[in-house]
Amino acid sequence: MAAVTLYTTKPKFVSQIPVKNGNLIFVEDTGKICFDFNDKRNEYNTLFTFKNEQARQDYPAIVEGYYFVKGSGCLWYFDPSNGWRRITKRPEDVVNFTDELPKEGKKGTLYVNQVTQVVYSWDENNKKYIAVSNFTKTILEEDIDNLFK
Repeated sequence: MAAVTLYTTKPKFVSQIPVKNGNLIFVEDTGKICFDFNDKRNEYNTLFTFKNEQARQDYPAIVEGYYFVKGSGCLWYFDPSNGWRRITKRPEDVVNFTDELPKEGKKGTLYVNQVTQVVYSWDENNKKYIAVSNFTKTILEEDIDNLFK
């Protein structure tokens, strides 16, 4: 196994460091780390985490990289040239809890009817909801035993 050699440098100088197994390069001002392994330079991004969207928006030291917001469940990417780009949807965009189904659903979204306790998905081709799961009664251990008597 190769010995680890540590470097700290600016982004513009990373390419001047020859690829050598065991190099671990911390790239200043970017939150990136490079590691040379199997004769190849692998670049890793730091993942910043925030409690909520407001904390992400208020953070003063934004650098290029990935940002995860625990409160919303969204993964964001910040590029200094293009700004913020949301990578993932909020979980609520995928599962909709409701007492009444909307007239028309969205493809890829599950609808949980809390009154009927049935889960539906939207069939885009036939323009209708399809029940994909429904509430089942809880079975007690004694009910299971009675099945085998």
